[in-house]
Amino acid sequence: MPDFIPLKTAIARSVTDGCSVALEGFTHLIPHAAAHEIIRQGRRDLTLMRMTPDMIYDQLIGMGCVSRLIFSYAGNPGVGLLRRMRDAVENGWPVPLEIEEHSHAAMAHAYEAGASNMPFALMRGYIGAGLREVNPNIKTVTCPFTGEELAAFPALRPDVGIIHAAKADRQGNVLIEGILGVQKETVLAAKTAIVTVEQVVDDLQAHPNACVLPGWTIGAICDVPGGAHPSYVHGVYPRDNSAYVEWDEIAADRDRFQAWMQANVLDVDDSCPLQTNQMLDPDGDNIDSECDNCATTYNPLQRNLDGDVLGDVCDDDDDNDQILDDDDNCPRKANFDQRDRDGDGRGDACSVYLVNHLSDRDIRDMDSDANSVWIASAGGMTHWLYDHDTDEYTTTRHTTANGLPGNDAKA
Repeated sequence: MPDFIPLKTAIARSVTDGCSVALEGFTHLIPHAAAHEIIRQGRRDLTLMRMTPDMIYDQLIGMGCVSRLIFSYAGNPGVGLLRRMRDAVENGWPVPLEIEEHSHAAMAHAYEAGASNMPFALMRGYIGAGLREVNPNIKTVTCPFTGEELAAFPALRPDVGIIHAAKADRQGNVLIEGILGVQKETVLAAKTAIVTVEQVVDDLQAHPNACVLPGWTIGAICDVPGGAHPSYVHGVYPRDNSAYVEWDEIAADRDRFQAWMQANVLDVDDSCPLQTNQMLDPDGDNIDSECDNCATTYNPLQRNLDGDVLGDVCDDDDDNDQILDDDDNCPRKANFDQRDRDGDGRGDACSVYLVNHLSDRDIRDMDSDANSVWIASAGGMTHWLYDHDTDEYTTTRHTTANGLPGNDAKA
């Protein structure tokens, strides 16, 4: 069974100068918080491995933590270059960076070989490819059965594998949902694994085909809400595209990069999960988001110790009704930032998250007229009309597939 410990402790225990580390996550579930803790602890001379290193590897490289990078495709997705990585390769700033480039397919094969405790991986894809000319670790072997020439390259066996996931149970099992990159293979290939999660639960409630990593494969689990931001966690929070766009300008200048890292990484307390847009004061009200008790400002990445979706500073009465305290007059317990401005006892906010993810018990008043509510369900939306004379509801079925208001049909 893994240890349930703070992230700072897990990194201090497992990540040492000169070791090899793989922080994996493909498009989403990228372990930003863990990487930032590595930076704060001042690790040096690391060998990093990663399919598609993006912003977080740019930060690790720019802060002088990395001497060698084994990777496939490096870039800021949808934006452009990794400017700190390029500066390190071309100019040796802040320290020289050795690179070993592979294809996506080769990295996946190499992780799988490591997970299988094999010394190397095989594939046909490199035969005739130009990467063989610049990567001396790509060799050829002859198949003993067919005589075919195949490409061979070393298995990836990181000293430490780090991933992020939506949740873990109290027995140490981890559920990965959404796009599966090589997170599973990374954990199985690594000598030890650290998993940061959005929450720890009693029951994973995983469907039969879910990717569940058993507790015996993991060394440490760290409860870090928002630990993948600005990447996304399927069903929890979206990708912060603006952060990736902003990073291109921040990373273009050495002084601006260092100032940003100082303010947003080095000076950020480990006890506070990443703030929205990685800024201390995202809503501009001169209150740090960890301590922002303004109920008009919703921040899904604030610390949420009572597990009721809203950050504790917004809902600190521990009644678990998921209502901002200043608007907490909803006896029906409407969910996810439901403010009741018309005072009818039902939240009046409309959230795409609600439409896509919540169940029949999740009520909201879309038109704020105190006369109707919508209830989300897997099959669509049920519209309930309230009759003041009889104090009863009648229903019609909403049939639009995308969950937006459309024509109703009698239920």
